[in-house]
Amino acid sequence: MWLRYSVCAAVAAALVASGSVAPAAPAAASQAAAAHTFRIRLVGIERDGRRTAVYATIYGRNYIPIYTSGKPVQVPAGPAWIGTGIDTTGNGNEILSTTLVLRRVTISRNATITLDARPGRQVTFALAVPGASDTGDTVQACVDGSFVPGAPITVSGSPGSLYEVPVRSGDVSLGYASSWQDPAATLLMAGQRRGGMPKTPHFAARLASMAKIRLAFRTGTAVGGYSQLDLENNNRCSIQQGYPIAAGQRLTQYVSAGSWQVTANGYRSFWQTTRRYSARRGYDDTFGAAVWGPGSGLLGYQPFPSVSAAQLYFGQDDPIDDPQQDSSVCCDVSSITLSEHHHVIKHTVMSQLGNEREFSARLPVSAMYTLKEVSKRRVPGLKVPADILSPRVSVIWRFHAAPLPDTNPNSFIPALSTAQFLARGLTMQNQARPLGTTVLTMRLSWPARQDFEIYQRHRLTAVRLQVSVTGGKSWHAVRLVRHGQSWRASVQDPASGYVSLRSTVLDSGNSTVQTIYRAWQVGY
Repeated sequence: MWLRYSVCAAVAAALVASGSVAPAAPAAASQAAAAHTFRIRLVGIERDGRRTAVYATIYGRNYIPIYTSGKPVQVPAGPAWIGTGIDTTGNGNEILSTTLVLRRVTISRNATITLDARPGRQVTFALAVPGASDTGDTVQACVDGSFVPGAPITVSGSPGSLYEVPVRSGDVSLGYASSWQDPAATLLMAGQRRGGMPKTPHFAARLASMAKIRLAFRTGTAVGGYSQLDLENNNRCSIQQGYPIAAGQRLTQYVSAGSWQVTANGYRSFWQTTRRYSARRGYDDTFGAAVWGPGSGLLGYQPFPSVSAAQLYFGQDDPIDDPQQDSSVCCDVSSITLSEHHHVIKHTVMSQLGNEREFSARLPVSAMYTLKEVSKRRVPGLKVPADILSPRVSVIWRFHAAPLPDTNPNSFIPALSTAQFLARGLTMQNQARPLGTTVLTMRLSWPARQDFEIYQRHRLTAVRLQVSVTGGKSWHAVRLVRHGQSWRASVQDPASGYVSLRSTVLDSGNSTVQTIYRAWQVGY
């Protein structure tokens, strides 16, 4: 039987004790420092009545949670919640069950407080899917409301091995998750109950209440591949479920309808996106799709040059990014050059692993400026494969900017753009069919940061696309057709090799020329 009690609390305690983590205490914490404290000892009782040592968390109203390690602790006076998971063991010390216990107390004197697992109710899950079997369950208690929140109390185990002691309170939520497996897919039912821990902890779901998500992890783009996929429903008391993954894999997963955070981890990189899944519907999510270049940025942050006083600033963390996902992908080395007419104002080379990755230069006059960034893949600790896609990406912005008086508190971003591409019909290896046609969708991103003023956006005068099958030695134009807020093109693929892209966006005041070398490969 597999059983696990969360060690998040213990780890956090060790970090705080060692000084590695300096938690931000609430404003009332300064009052707690002067408050009277009492010596509290905690004792647990297993389901069979045996006494046992416990590692618990104490939540108060005016201090950060206190994580105990089996020894007495000093606790400020006042109301508190104390929670833990209590194991019940067999004669061979094997864990038979774990009980989630949360008790509300008032600290007013030195005392020994007992956390009793005997009133626990068995937590059960039911999923009406023929052939599916429960492979593991998790429940956890989250304390907030009028108390200072901290890490939840989490217990996990095999089916039928979890218990929880009922309690009613608006300060407590119960989160739950249950993983199931059938011959074709993995199923994950998850959610939360507010108002405490129920007297009847039974959770059920039907396939009709779930969404089907198909996740694909393509090869050829992410240096180092992928290592872990995490799914977490967006509730206050959410539980994260992890799945080992690798490049070239597909995963079909059913999840309870609602909002979910999907995170994929790789070597020095991660992808993170929020999706709302509806019952009885199917969804496709691809990680590592072809045509990596300047993305819309992690969590919607779009990197563009900005002007503050007489300085131009440019901070670009992910010039070679996954076009379909919010991500932070390591690594690259970028050459950045600012020039006015034919005069180079500043040139520098920056690594993504540098302490500061922000380019700045003084603007001498009001003029048209050119900012060019050329980025190449370079990943410390790994050799970049010779056939990696998007090994080099360049962006050339041309825009008008003027130095501002030092007394001007505003910062401005020129209304420039970047292009993101979606190549349809490629294989899991990001390959196109020889002599076939690849349908390409192109969309533009403009500055959208609210803490900057945006220079007036001008009317678009031209949007062009060129293609090269010779590694950039020669280019030919491809027709673009506008569809709402995006453009589409049909690219004729060669018999073999790679396809590179160059987009040009012109308006009445600015221009962007963006080049992505080896955007996708041709040939199965």
